[in-house]
Amino acid sequence: MLKKLLESHGQNIYKKLPLSKEITKELEEINWDIFAKQLCAVKEHTSKTKQAVSPLNPLTEPLSHTHPSPALRNKNIGCLIMAGGQATRLKMDTPKGIIPVSPLRHKSLLQIIAERVLAFSDCYETTVPLAIMTSTFSKQAIVDHFTENNFFGLPPERVFFCAQESLPFLDMDSQLIIDSANGLAQGPNGNGMLFSTCSKVLQKWAQEQIEVVSIIQVDNPLIDPFHPAVLSPLFSGHDLTAAAIERNDPHEKVGIFVKKEGHTTVLEYSEFTPEQLSSAFKWANISFFASTIDFALKATTHTLPLHIAKKKFQGEDVWKAEYFIFDHLPLAQNPVIVPVDRSLFFSPVKNKDGNCSIETAQKAMIERDKNRLQELTGTSTSEIVELPQQAYYPTDTFVEKSKDS
Repeated sequence: MLKKLLESHGQNIYKKLPLSKEITKELEEINWDIFAKQLCAVKEHTSKTKQAVSPLNPLTEPLSHTHPSPALRNKNIGCLIMAGGQATRLKMDTPKGIIPVSPLRHKSLLQIIAERVLAFSDCYETTVPLAIMTSTFSKQAIVDHFTENNFFGLPPERVFFCAQESLPFLDMDSQLIIDSANGLAQGPNGNGMLFSTCSKVLQKWAQEQIEVVSIIQVDNPLIDPFHPAVLSPLFSGHDLTAAAIERNDPHEKVGIFVKKEGHTTVLEYSEFTPEQLSSAFKWANISFFASTIDFALKATTHTLPLHIAKKKFQGEDVWKAEYFIFDHLPLAQNPVIVPVDRSLFFSPVKNKDGNCSIETAQKAMIERDKNRLQELTGTSTSEIVELPQQAYYPTDTFVEKSKDS
């Protein structure tokens, strides 16, 4: 039966190698309806033409960012983290979220975010629940990271872990990739599956009267998950917000906000012509969204397109299929794109070298902390600085202590 199913999808696996029980089990667990869409997406990717889109209207200047904000007082907010990636571009065997990145205390990306959730909760006298979308590859390591560190001060019963499913990689001939040592080659099915993966958590939060959810990638150590300019529109009639930065290089590899068929959405940089990349398409997606809980629940059943990209796996070119979270944008009835300051909010850890490295992010963190130190105390320093997260979500007591120090 399995052999016929494979052959019906053009897979010649039985001609390549004998299949162990473990590999056979992995093959039987494939969602074949999605796999058929994956094969079609590869064909479309190799023959597609550039899409007709228009730039977004000019946005306002980056909005102010201060805590505590009256707009967020007495509001019920949850936080979702997308942390299912495998850190392949960093060439590491550990999930990206537990990589130590802070310059002095070597805190992980997830620890930094967890401490921001705790500091925000203290500042606003609330308890923000946190949900982390892992993958089958990263879940156990991330769960262990939290349990071994006492959840970084967060109440354990308010931290949730949700593992997303996987999709198989395909070689350049659209064949499944299998070897006797490692089994079926596959990876997480993309951050677009966040809402459906965390659907039970979102239902629980709705019952607890959570009003708004902040949605962030794990790879950006500068992000403020509770930026007032991003969250506050959701309490005044908007159902989805997305942060944007202005592109500083025509060749910067970021998704770009556009208008397509009357909707706000995002296209990957690879989907633009060179002429488009150097023109008015200037507002970049940083994967920082926020939505009402009603929108998040609606998105749990929203059908998304598959995106195909050529990636490296064990040194070879492969086709990788993913769902992207920005494809939920057209579902919004009243979305808002909010410009934010790149230097304050965006320095992702994506590559081993270049402009998205750990070292680059650390420099940005140090510079931001130095500026914040001067704001709080009126003093400057040439030393390396790593401030506690309370410096960005200050209580009255913290401010007074800062002035006296």
